[in-house]
Amino acid sequence: MYLNSYGKRVGVNACMFEATDKSNHEHCSTQIKQKLAQNKPHYIFEGIAFKAKTKVPIIEESQKLKVAEGLRACRLFSPTY
Repeated sequence: MYLNSYGKRVGVNACMFEATDKSNHEHCSTQIKQKLAQNKPHYIFEGIAFKAKTKVPIIEESQKLKVAEGLRACRLFSPTY
């Protein structure tokens, strides 16, 4: 989503960014459905940084985090700290 919005701001044709964002969103939805089908009482997500094993974790575009948020929206996930 970041590249898509940035491309629009600077006047770049963002069709490739939009296609990538749409594909990522659909993949995330599929992952959420797969997790829900497992019907587990709890889900654990580790290594949620966008690029695992980096010194500064970037979580803004983390697919794992988006899946966890999707499960939480279904009230089947609560973060444990």
